[in-house]
Parts: sequence; structure tokens; C-alpha cells
Amino acid sequence: TGGSFNQVIRQELATAKCAIVVWSEQSVESEWVQAEASEAKQQEKYLPIKITECQIPLGFTQRTYQSLVEWDPGAEHVGFSQLLKDIERLVKRPPTRVDFGPKPWWKRVHPIWLVSTPAALAATISSLCMSPSSPLQRCIATSSRRPR
Repeated sequence: TGGSFNQVIRQELATAKCAIVVWSEQSVESEWVQAEASEAKQQEKYLPIKITECQIPLGFTQRTYQSLVEWDPGAEHVGFSQLLKDIERLVKRPPTRVDFGPKPWWKRVHPIWLVSTPAALAATISSLCMSPSSPLQRCIATSSRRPR
């Protein structure tokens, strides 16, 4: 229910050292997000970020937000770097480094390529070996004509 959910949010905010409020086209319209942001702001735990171009509601614009609209995980970004510093300031310790580096090759390759490439390679080798002008076929033809 709304009442018990509200109580859970209050308890979580009370134990949290910081609350990152994510502003987007959808969240600026949400009364729940605004209520949670208000509570975090009252407790001086409010860290606003923007992930889409939107207008942050009045009452939440006094604090500088970090814009992550153009952020590409893994790339250097001023807003993300500042967010980490803000978290460190509130939490009183450096954040654990999160590596968003490139995915390993097997996660970047579509599974169909893992199946179709060996099959295509086998078909190509097979057709090359079976063509009448292939070295293998010439070798077979020559050996079959030799007297034993």
C-alpha cells in the first residue's frame, strides 16, 4: 500500500548517507520522486543528476545538478567525475571504482556469428576441396591413374 511503501522509503532515506535523485522526462512528473527528493533534501543527502533533457521541478533547482545526458559509460565525463566527488563528500570515503570498460569480444559478437562462421568456413573449404581444379582433386585424380 502507499502508506507502507512511504514508510519503507522514509526508513531507507534515514539510513542512507546520500540519495541520488535521477531527473528525467518521466521522473519530473512523478509526485513520488518529488516527495523522496524533498525528504533527501531536508536530510541534506540530496544529489541530483539529469539523464535526459528536462526541466527540474521548482524547489529542486537550488542545488547544482550533474548532467549525465551525454555520458557514455567508460568515457571520461565531467558530470560523472563530479558526482563521484559529491558521493565521496557525503559518504566520507572514496567510492569503489566501477569499470565500464569494453566488453570482452565474446560478449560483443552476436551469437549467430559464433555458429554461422564455422559453418561457412567448413562449407568454403569443402567446396574448394571438391572443385575439379583443386589441388586435392588433382592429387586424387593422379593417384587413381597410377598403376599399382
